[in-house]
Amino acid sequence: MKIFFKVLNFIILVLCILLQFAFFENFKLVNIGIDIVLVAIIGITIFNGEIYGMAYGFFAGMLIDILSGRIIGISALLYALGAFLAGRVSGLELKKKILTNLLLV
Repeated sequence: MKIFFKVLNFIILVLCILLQFAFFENFKLVNIGIDIVLVAIIGITIFNGEIYGMAYGFFAGMLIDILSGRIIGISALLYALGAFLAGRVSGLELKKKILTNLLLV
């Protein structure tokens, strides 16, 4: 059953990357972009743990850098760092509080 959830997380992450490039790349409010990939990575980190979140974040960042043609590794580092910080914050004895997890995302 855990393998099913890992595959489902991967599919959701790839869909978020595709949506990011297709729709949300050009949709900006007052020069501020929406990053749904980071929201998906933080959600994965909260529900699966820090290590899986960092791995998915690194993979998503590398894929975004390759697809966008930017310097390879910058987004991977930032998404992995975001997952690490989300894992640390969610592990501070606040795991039972749903409101804290919602505010973290």
